[in-house]
Formats: sequence, structure tokens, C-alpha cells
Amino acid sequence: MIYVGKNIVIDACVAIDLSIPQVNFIEGFLKCLGDDKVYISSVNFEEVRDGKVKRILHESNNVNVFLADEVKFNMFSNEIEPLRINLATKDRHVLFLANELKADYVVSSDLNVIDKTDKYRKHMRFNYMKTLTTISLLEYLYLERKIEYDTLFEKGLYLFKNKEIDNILNHLSDENLNSSRQKQIEIINEYKIIFKDRFEMYREPIVNQFRHLWSVGGI
Repeated sequence: MIYVGKNIVIDACVAIDLSIPQVNFIEGFLKCLGDDKVYISSVNFEEVRDGKVKRILHESNNVNVFLADEVKFNMFSNEIEPLRINLATKDRHVLFLANELKADYVVSSDLNVIDKTDKYRKHMRFNYMKTLTTISLLEYLYLERKIEYDTLFEKGLYLFKNKEIDNILNHLSDENLNSSRQKQIEIINEYKIIFKDRFEMYREPIVNQFRHLWSVGGI
């Protein structure tokens, strides 16, 4: 059976996630892709501030930086407006590129991008443009035998520790807690739920693959 490589559209945050010093997997990710190809809009590419990471992306044979056609982008934006797919312009470029390329996968750690891409895909009844978060991208690589389980386990946990915890606490710090004690409790409880939901997003792929390994005697 001949393997046909997948087209994967990534958001800027994916490259940033994989480049966190404690994760340090952007080069490893690109090297293990095989026949898969990564696409990123030039608009999203410019969101990556780290010059080294931009160079790594630009020099990789597996990465294509896509220059968006502004006329087509504006037409697409007008087409999705009645669908109430509320995305910032930069985020809309992720969806636009995925639609243009009929991408197999769309990867983002921005859950709004994930949610709106799923909404658009469902409305259009596409069997492509499946969404992945950064952690489920690692799970995909593992299932395709492109990385080992210990890489999924290690990088996944580092992502949660060094990205999600800071993100959630940063969001919490933006809240106005100069309010009544009852209101403060409500805000904190809301973030406890968010934190647990994010943890589950990481726990599930790691535990599922651990169980599979255990069942087949791989560990």
C-alpha cells in the first residue's frame, strides 16, 4: 500500500508551541514528516517573532509559506460572514488557506480557530480539514509511526506545563478581580473548569496510546 502524504495547515501558534525551549521540537517535527507537507499563510508566518524559528520553517523542504491572494481572501471572508464564523483576520487566514488547499488537517492551539474550523467543515460537509491541536498533532505523528511513544509523552507533558498553565494564569490575571468576594470565587471556579478541560485535552491522547502499548505488550 502506497502512503500518500497529508497536507497540514498550521497556525503560527503551533510553530511557537513546538519551539518553546523546554519542548524544543520544531526541527524534530519537520524532520519526521516524511511525505507530509506543512503549509502556513504568509500572514501567520509573520506572527512568528523568533527569527531562528522563521529560518527553520523557511529552509525546510516540508514547509510551504503561502502568499495569500487578497481578492480571494476577501471573497472568502464575505462568504463565511453569514455563517457567523467570528475569527480575527489573522485567524481567518488559517481557515482560508485550509479551504484553498483542501487540507487534510488544520492544526492550532487556539481553541476558537479549532471550533470555527469544525463549524465550517460541518456546514460544508467536508470529509477533510480535520482539526488537531498541537498535542493531537503529536498523537497523529505517533500513530503514523513518525515518533516514538516517549516523544509523545515527554513533549506532551512539557507543552502542558510550559504553555497551558502560563496561558490560563495569564488569562486569569487579565480578569478584574477588584470585585466582591462572591464574584472572585465565581471567576476562579470558572478557570478551574477551564484548567481541567485543558488538562483532559492532553491526558486523553497520552493515556489512550499508553493503554494501547500496554495491551500489545509494547511496554
